[in-house]
Amino acid sequence: MAAPDSHRVFASHAWESRATEAMVDDFIAKLRLKLMNLPAWPQRVYRVELWFDRNDLNGRSGRFDDQTVPAAKASKALLMLMSDKYHQSDACRVEADCFRDPSGAFQHKRTVKIQVSGRRQDGDPEMVQGPVFPEMWNPKYPTLLALWSKGDLSDQDVFLMRIRDELLAVLDA
Repeated sequence: MAAPDSHRVFASHAWESRATEAMVDDFIAKLRLKLMNLPAWPQRVYRVELWFDRNDLNGRSGRFDDQTVPAAKASKALLMLMSDKYHQSDACRVEADCFRDPSGAFQHKRTVKIQVSGRRQDGDPEMVQGPVFPEMWNPKYPTLLALWSKGDLSDQDVFLMRIRDELLAVLDA
């Protein structure tokens, strides 16, 4: 049997408070485990790498963009971890721009969007189009911060599986 195809998902986020970043790190670590331990059918088809700057940058390059832009361009999917700071960040804009088609249109079909903090409606109108999680999954959690601080571990696990499945659908498209 042939080895499964390898696909990269690029996680783009803006730096937030220490508490928020600790929650994002926990989310990324748990999502990475879900992507590494796929159910039987996708495991035969996919090997998924989740690229996240705090885990995957190395010290050999002097500029942040020298590593993030090539990693984003080599990725099949974008995991947008949106917040008020995300929409104000030049670095996040550069990363998201790697997911535009040749005409310059943003490729929403290659993207899974999660509202980490802040209000979706305050974000860049082009970027907040389409489904945004976790609110789309469960309206009692408008943000990932709300889910991680108020939700129980069972809700978090169900959400992680939903995001894993959303990413697999993007990779399958």
